[in-house]
Amino acid sequence: MKLTCHSPLARLAASALLWVSLAPAAHAQSAAASLPPAWSDVDKTLAYEAAVDAALRQGDLAPLRTAQQAIAAEGTPTNARLMARLNELAQDKATAFKMGPCHYAAVLVRGMVLQAYEASGGGQRKVVDGPTDEQAAQYAEHIGRCERLGRRTPSTRLIGGE
Repeated sequence: MKLTCHSPLARLAASALLWVSLAPAAHAQSAAASLPPAWSDVDKTLAYEAAVDAALRQGDLAPLRTAQQAIAAEGTPTNARLMARLNELAQDKATAFKMGPCHYAAVLVRGMVLQAYEASGGGQRKVVDGPTDEQAAQYAEHIGRCERLGRRTPSTRLIGGE
């Protein structure tokens, strides 16, 4: 059944009622889908890069365990939870458009930390599989752009810099 509004006043009233009924839901979705502030912290992202590098090259798992604990404190203790959070944010277009290269680099390196941590049995045994070449290249590209846009001195790439 299709309802039609013939008078301009009736159409305006219907539009207003629709807007008022949807406004709280739109506001709640937007408020729930804000970017985690830690994803903007370039120094933290670079520290996580160093933790992955230490685990892969030197076999030092202590920085990896520390990085995983810090990421867990941010609310994403596992790679699956990190991806779920990213998918949740992608559903809100306004939030998705706010994501820049620093955010993408932050998500990529957190995924690498969590994958390495989970693959190492909770930081108990040597990490044998690092990020794929594609993951490393994407991370290097995003963190490089992040540093350029932030007018930071480019850091030495530990992941994806070969």
